[in-house]
Amino acid sequence: MDIRRLTSADAKAFRDLRLEGLLRAPEAFASSHAEEKDRPLSSFEQRLVERPGHAVFGAFDGDALLGLAGLARESLMQMAHKCTVWGMYVATGARGRGVARALMQAALGHARATPGVAKVMLSVDAANVAAIALYESLGFVVFAREADAVRVAGQPRDDLQLHLRFDLEAPVIAVPAMTGREPPSRPGSARINVLFICSLNRWRSPTAEQVWRRHPRVSARSAGTSAGARHPVSAADLEWADVIFVMEDKHRARLLAEHRELLEHKPVHVLDIPDDYRYMDPELVELLDEPVAALLALGP
Repeated sequence: MDIRRLTSADAKAFRDLRLEGLLRAPEAFASSHAEEKDRPLSSFEQRLVERPGHAVFGAFDGDALLGLAGLARESLMQMAHKCTVWGMYVATGARGRGVARALMQAALGHARATPGVAKVMLSVDAANVAAIALYESLGFVVFAREADAVRVAGQPRDDLQLHLRFDLEAPVIAVPAMTGREPPSRPGSARINVLFICSLNRWRSPTAEQVWRRHPRVSARSAGTSAGARHPVSAADLEWADVIFVMEDKHRARLLAEHRELLEHKPVHVLDIPDDYRYMDPELVELLDEPVAALLALGP
């Protein structure tokens, strides 16, 4: 599968797949098939014209266009820090192959690379459980529900409004490449390799990494159990770690289900910290300080 930005040369394929989406999933769009089916090809070409903060991404299998995701930046000066995802659609036969996630990652990467953009917005049909789960796994947060947002065949449907704020994301901390063969630290050695794990590796575990990487006797890293995590936990991470801290019992259960053999001789501590905190929240920092120090038998 190839993800790339569409150009005017892709206008026909773009039009055909968009019209398919409008026909098969009308609840996912504000526009309708009746409104767009007779528009000239030039109007679809115009949507693909390259300009700052605007892009349409396509997922291809060879020459076949499988999915679409548009990104549009607000034009008003006081709203230009926002982009909106629009026109998200994956062909029925291509679903379940990670196409939607790959398209969203391309759109978010473009937004992050656009100077001045601080957040990305989107709306989704409130009954589309799979799409909501995807967006939340990428870090989007629901902030509103609009009742009777659209009417499909005269029937009202609700939308959820979500946003992803880049200023609330944990910074990406570069770590050396792992081969999985590095010997772990041993008792009495200078540093203990400590791995912190939450779901998405966005707020709790990156906070723990930031707090503990400054300790002279700790080498800290972080990861997430979700496939959509910033850094999904790997076998190499688990082999590297001397001690593992997870935020909730579900994270421990997930690790045991997928990596039981690697955890046979490693301590895995559950900190019981719910997903209620942002990156470097003072209360979160406090919860990660003394309890971890006590379990590691380290001073502050």
